[in-house]
Amino acid sequence: MADLPPDVYEKDGRLWRDVDRISPEGDSWVKHRPVALTLQEAKIKHWDWFHPIHGWVLEGYKLEKDRDAADILADGSQTVVATPERQMELTRAEGE
Repeated sequence: MADLPPDVYEKDGRLWRDVDRISPEGDSWVKHRPVALTLQEAKIKHWDWFHPIHGWVLEGYKLEKDRDAADILADGSQTVVATPERQMELTRAEGE
């Protein structure tokens, strides 16, 4: 089998990882989450998948840990946040 992501183990022919959780009452418990070996499998089955740079992708679509601003800006996208102030600037510029 290929190298497994960190803290992944096999049980009954499936891959799993254990995640520590805290209940609202403050008690700790362990959640057993299924693990996929590919992103495609994770998306189809809604299992976790490990990305070598960004870490765990939960249920095939959501990063377990949010990316920091520097990482997001480093991806080269030209996304502009449409704040009300920015929208007013764009409207004024169109009217000139």
